[in-house]
Amino acid sequence: MSGELPNVLLVDDRSENLLALEAVLAPLACRTVSVDSGAQALKALLLEEFALILLDVQMPDLDGFETARYIRQRERTRTVPIIFVTAISKEPSNVYLGYEAGAVDYLFKPFDAHVLCSKVQVFLELHAQRRLLARSEAMLRRTFDHAPIGMARLDVDEVILDVNRAFAETLGRTPEALRGHGLRSLLHPDDREGDDVQRQALREGRLQSYDVGLRLVDAQQDAIPCLLSVSTLPPIDGEGPALLVQAQDMRERRRAEAEREALVREQAARRAAEWSSGRMQALQRVTDGALASLELEPLLDELLRRLIEALDVDVAAALLPEEPGQVTVFQVGAPESTPAQRRVLHPDEDGLLARVAAAGSILVSDPRDVAHPFGDAVATLLSVPLGGAGAPLGALVVGSLFARDFAPDDRDLLALAGERAALGIERARVFEREHSIAQQLQRSLLPAQLPGVPGLVLSARYRPGSAGTEVGGDWYDTVALPGERLLLVMGDIAGKGVGAAATMGQLRSAVRAYALVEDDPRAIAGRLNTFVASLAVDTMATLVLAVVDLAEGTVRQVNAGHPPPLLVEADGTRRYLRRALGVPLGALADPRYEQDEVAFGLGATLLL
Repeated sequence: MSGELPNVLLVDDRSENLLALEAVLAPLACRTVSVDSGAQALKALLLEEFALILLDVQMPDLDGFETARYIRQRERTRTVPIIFVTAISKEPSNVYLGYEAGAVDYLFKPFDAHVLCSKVQVFLELHAQRRLLARSEAMLRRTFDHAPIGMARLDVDEVILDVNRAFAETLGRTPEALRGHGLRSLLHPDDREGDDVQRQALREGRLQSYDVGLRLVDAQQDAIPCLLSVSTLPPIDGEGPALLVQAQDMRERRRAEAEREALVREQAARRAAEWSSGRMQALQRVTDGALASLELEPLLDELLRRLIEALDVDVAAALLPEEPGQVTVFQVGAPESTPAQRRVLHPDEDGLLARVAAAGSILVSDPRDVAHPFGDAVATLLSVPLGGAGAPLGALVVGSLFARDFAPDDRDLLALAGERAALGIERARVFEREHSIAQQLQRSLLPAQLPGVPGLVLSARYRPGSAGTEVGGDWYDTVALPGERLLLVMGDIAGKGVGAAATMGQLRSAVRAYALVEDDPRAIAGRLNTFVASLAVDTMATLVLAVVDLAEGTVRQVNAGHPPPLLVEADGTRRYLRRALGVPLGALADPRYEQDEVAFGLGATLLL
């Protein structure tokens, strides 16, 4: 559950050492589990999940090195971080054995409680971030598996890597049976070269996607007409580029089109053909509007306006149940300049939404017989469920100010719009949830508030430079130091995404830890450079460390490849502090950072 505290496993054969570790970690938001042997530690790891293990080396029977090796051999526990906390000899050979056994750090007793807490806090934050990432990946996987349209992921040679259930069900096979097959082997023999030109353009980068009508072959070798949408996927996690294929079963649509064509032939051929052409264009506009945007309100606004145009109605609305007893109504009216409306209603038990959900199909209503959102001026209503039969997301409803009979094609168009709009709404909601998670992760790694320092006015503003769910490694921080001094920190991790944010969290914690033991910003920068070089990921970071001394009226700053601070005096004189500019953290093994000390007067402003 999201409210549970992360577990930290403490392993030491001496009870007084366990008590000391529990006392040191008491201020942290974690639950400690203490055991007195390596065997007990292995047993505990079978029963619970742990964010971190603090492990003694010198223990009877099973020592710390052997225990760590067993932990790394188990699939379930091989990624749990291990920190050795021991009084054993500080000889490099012993330290090497610890890292060889799988440790991520090695602390000697007696240890500094602040340093230990800082290190443990870093791993607790990393654990929380990993869990958020795993949850996000699970949500995306569930969306893929349960998408109502068939989807398959292919490698560049068009070998199927993964398929969802809808794709497999269309072909009457299981997902496991389809993995490893070439897509061409699933096409009708006469269609295997039907998209050669588009495929070549896709491989050469001249196309990003294309749609093509081809026939797939099911397990009984029956041909299934499908609309295939093929697009390229960028490489991730070291994998090469891939292809995404979406397959829409066209059999029902083909049957409907065949019936319509038979009717057209019985009537005036020319007029019916022109009318059908206009209807298909309207259908395309409506379906495009339902899937064109990731954001919910623009999606619904565009869809409803196109429905008004396509069906020649006066008003259209989407009804979406939110909390129990509440329905959000998105309403658009003609003409096009009329602004969209959004409001919350408390629907009747026998209202329009309830009737559409109960019927699970198209509903033509006399407005006098059912509660609806349009008012008394509407003479005829046509409504459909959002998402079709089953468990619809809500309802689409259109209304006319004059009595009219909606043609079958009008009903079909609205029904299809309801199905496609449901896909867009689900995708918009997933996007909004993931965007919220990304924002919360980014904000959680920044200080909640700036400290109050007599004689100083502190202000900070953070505006992410990337959109969507992507987060970055930019951060700032302040650390109060003894003697009327304040450490200002501004930094940026190379790269974007959750990985960069996680590395930023480590570096931010390291700055705070080193600031407790080092007075000189050059020494802090040197330690941070070593810390960045020791990280498992190959990265660099830019950083400014500025110590503001109110008693002396000076600023001492070290710059590791970051844009230089700007000092503005009270009289408006300004200058960039460039003299201490050095290379980014992690760029060189021993960069030897320089310090620039400048004086400032009353009323001066320092911008980082």
